[in-house]
Amino acid sequence: MSKVTHVKVGDEFSGYYIMRHIGGGGMAQIYLAKTRGLAGFEKYLALKVINAEYANEQRFIEMLINEAKIAVGLSHVNIAQVFDLGEYNGVYYIAMEYVDGLDVLELVNGLHAMGRRVPIEAVVYIGRQICSGLHYAHTCKDQQGKPLNIVHRDISPQNILVSRSGEVKVVDFGIAKAAGVHTKTQAGVIKGKVNYMAPEQVLGRKADARTDIFSVGIVVWEMLTSQMVYAGDNVEELALKVKRAAIAAPSSVRPEIPRELDTIVSKALSPTPEERFQTAHDFQVELTKFLSSTAPDYSASSLARLVEEVAGQRDTPPAPAVGASMLSHDDELQDQNSVIFHYGHPELILRLAQGEQVYTIGTELTIGRAGQLAVPDARVSRQHARVRRLEGRFLLEDLGSSNGTFLNEKRIAEPVSLRDGDTIRVGSCNIAFRVRREGGVEVSESDWTPAQLSDPTHLFVKVGSRTLEQPLQDDANLSYKFQIGPVQLTGISGRVVRRPNGYWLEPAPGRTAISYNGKHTTNPVRMSIGDTFEIHGVTFTVSR
Repeated sequence: MSKVTHVKVGDEFSGYYIMRHIGGGGMAQIYLAKTRGLAGFEKYLALKVINAEYANEQRFIEMLINEAKIAVGLSHVNIAQVFDLGEYNGVYYIAMEYVDGLDVLELVNGLHAMGRRVPIEAVVYIGRQICSGLHYAHTCKDQQGKPLNIVHRDISPQNILVSRSGEVKVVDFGIAKAAGVHTKTQAGVIKGKVNYMAPEQVLGRKADARTDIFSVGIVVWEMLTSQMVYAGDNVEELALKVKRAAIAAPSSVRPEIPRELDTIVSKALSPTPEERFQTAHDFQVELTKFLSSTAPDYSASSLARLVEEVAGQRDTPPAPAVGASMLSHDDELQDQNSVIFHYGHPELILRLAQGEQVYTIGTELTIGRAGQLAVPDARVSRQHARVRRLEGRFLLEDLGSSNGTFLNEKRIAEPVSLRDGDTIRVGSCNIAFRVRREGGVEVSESDWTPAQLSDPTHLFVKVGSRTLEQPLQDDANLSYKFQIGPVQLTGISGRVVRRPNGYWLEPAPGRTAISYNGKHTTNPVRMSIGDTFEIHGVTFTVSR
């Protein structure tokens, strides 16, 4: 049997039929699969399959095995069950419970796109269920009655699932630690998502149950406010903010939050572990008391209705709207309203109560509280969105904002083309895109296209006074390694990818920004000869 290089929908994989791709990340991909039994019996499962490029990386394999070893022994209504660990033709996988619904991030973003926040009672209910599952894991014992001392260490909105039936499930014990399960991890290396870490994790100290409690507090805070607790352009900046943990009460963002809930969340988010809830059960009890006094009838069926509403919106394809998708080449040739054919002076017009402010775009213009187009709204990120010229069109891009960017009242998920008369909304501010045509001047697409990269192409890397030359490959990761106090942070900031139309720089997901030609970006950009970009103080120059 030949070695598996990747999994495709419709494949038979180790006795499982692959139905569709659910999601995934740098380590593994998740697929909806089903297994067949006697008399037409079928069971739906989620398959977590290690990425093919890591199939021979022992540390990734060990992480997957450790996740299975820990999670398979956990049986609780608020923890997703693991059924099987296997290896099929060189690729390792976990078969686990399929939760039909959303993760918390999808729930928050889905409601935000509808102009709403997660109801306070729903947030408290979800938080209570998370605590219930974690307390079980924290206090779980082996068959000899010895405490396993499990700490999840990676609680985040993506690792909390809410089902269409109102169940709340904690998933992904991939970097959890338990007594008796050993991993060969490099000392001091931080794992998990920096935004959701407790201060002691960044300081390199031992994690315990109170570390997970802090992370749950972050998730609850973000569900309540529809905002991220921390914002930063790079991992170092985020890590320093996490270390300080100076977090305002959620009512500072959402005033209707009761003081009692502020107090509960603030206790969970105490920078010092000794000042937090000492067990997840203690946190759960306080959330339960609050829910009983404010919404005693709120239940799983209440949450199910909310999830169904958001999931239904997600599953329904949106109606096409002008400017809501990229133009095809044929569109450019046929649409005489295209900016290409009658380009004059593209402008953004910020409409405020005191009048209009007009901004000329040029090749690029950023929108935000600290952008070239300054938006006076505290809910808007410092660098919230941008409009840039690319290959004969103007594109609107969201720069990783938590509150979203809207085009003609539809939230954008990727760069979209702008048409004359479109309306952009960030926060409470409306911005019009207008093209003032002068003389019907026609601009050809070649005038807009940046210089193409061709072989051989190199990156010149400047580190202090040294300059290193690195040939570009088809796919190259841009990694980092640096020290904060006793802790070493390592990871991938982005990658350079070769595509049919040239080389592209792709920042890593998670709102990590790269400075490209002096401007921050969290979106892919096509590179041109002479361009420069900077990552963690290291400057790269693109050259032939």
